Amino acid sequence: MKRRDFLSAAASAGVTGALLTRAASAAEVPCPPPSVSVQGGSSAGTTCTPPPPPVAPGSAPAWFVNTPDGTWTKIAGSQGQRIVDVLPSPVPNSGLSGEDPQSLVTAWAGASMEQARGEYMFIAGGGHADYPGNEGYALSLRSATPAWRRISDPTPNSHLTALTSTNGVLTYNDGRPRADHTSGWPTWGDGRVWFPAQSAATSGGGSASPGVYSYNRDSLGNATTPMPHSDNGGSVNPWMTHGTIPGMENAGANGSFTFGCAVFDRVNHYVYGLSGFGYDRTMFYYWRTKTSGSSIGVVDHCFTANGGNPFANALWAACAYDLGIIVMGDGSPNQRIIVLDLTKVGQSGDWTPITNVSGSGYFGPTMKGCGANYIVANNTIGIGDPFAIGGKIYRLQIPTKVVNGAKVYNSSGQWAWTSFSPGGVQPVPSPRDVGTYTKFNLIEDMGNGQSAFVYCGDINGATYVYKIPIAGL
Repeated sequence: MKRRDFLSAAASAGVTGALLTRAASAAEVPCPPPSVSVQGGSSAGTTCTPPPPPVAPGSAPAWFVNTPDGTWTKIAGSQGQRIVDVLPSPVPNSGLSGEDPQSLVTAWAGASMEQARGEYMFIAGGGHADYPGNEGYALSLRSATPAWRRISDPTPNSHLTALTSTNGVLTYNDGRPRADHTSGWPTWGDGRVWFPAQSAATSGGGSASPGVYSYNRDSLGNATTPMPHSDNGGSVNPWMTHGTIPGMENAGANGSFTFGCAVFDRVNHYVYGLSGFGYDRTMFYYWRTKTSGSSIGVVDHCFTANGGNPFANALWAACAYDLGIIVMGDGSPNQRIIVLDLTKVGQSGDWTPITNVSGSGYFGPTMKGCGANYIVANNTIGIGDPFAIGGKIYRLQIPTKVVNGAKVYNSSGQWAWTSFSPGGVQPVPSPRDVGTYTKFNLIEDMGNGQSAFVYCGDINGATYVYKIPIAGL
């Protein structure tokens, strides 16, 4: 599906627009028999690739240790290790023409990183008429031999024909969210993958909704087999719908929320949704959802940044949580950095355009997001877009100063852009991919205190890892 077709169809339809260690919550279970019962009483083969045992604390897998600092390498690219090798059977099909599981990665799809387990995940990608499956996939990066595995099964085909809305989120008639163009939305926070908005959900028109929903990764524990759907004996539904964004109706029926990005503020336990490249080209909206405690899932008001000025186009964003700011790349036509002071959310002067910048930066191709990740070791943001610029990485240095012995953000300091082209095996996206989004992601600790960027752009291909030096980017 072409993006312009989605925008046209959706518009005509009038859519409204500190690394934590967590104990395992389920015991390991063996692989299932060679066949399992599926809908309609038939049987189908099941692929089971148990994750290798986790590495010992304080260590990292040999493949990572042996990778030179500052280079790309590839993993999980052999037969039996790729996403294509662990697809469900039958493959989800809602009857729309052109559906293909490749789209769960390539159709304006994003990824997320669960830091406690070190898992890189694709959850419910595809959408519109591209792919309807809402299953989950995970790659354990700290494993000695990383291999993709399916961690939850999709809504069965029998439920895909009747579409409905559950608590403001577009769902299948089993109440689970439809697959959608996840783009820059999925982000990890407190054991869940959060989706601050829904873009181009599976349907003929690719409808969207200003609804917030999440995928509870913790509820699945460390089981080595996919959690079956409840129709097939599954005991856990990882999905939860949290309702619509209060005040988003002020954005008008223009879909301003449909494409954007999200970040996790781990200090205050919020996931922020940042709009930008939907239909509304006059305002910039942002909102937040509580990720823990008694208020988990409570969606805060939709804020208009600085009363609507400046307009911004959120193509990438990162949360410098220790400095109390969110840094965002404002794309065309502004091509600038803007910063949110987390103590001023919803107030005048909440977002500030940055003018004291040296070097030339990267803001992504027009209306296409890319990945941006915060490196706490040296207060930098690494921005990558393998779809558009290959293995090249842009580095943005945030200015800091020391006040009363503590390092803080220096709002009057000099920001600095640099870029470099690493050696090693260069990342290769699928020829069918349409954008990087959050497929370019970050694991903060590979087991030895060292971080790495991760990227996968093809269910038939390898996953790529860039080893960040211990001192930072």
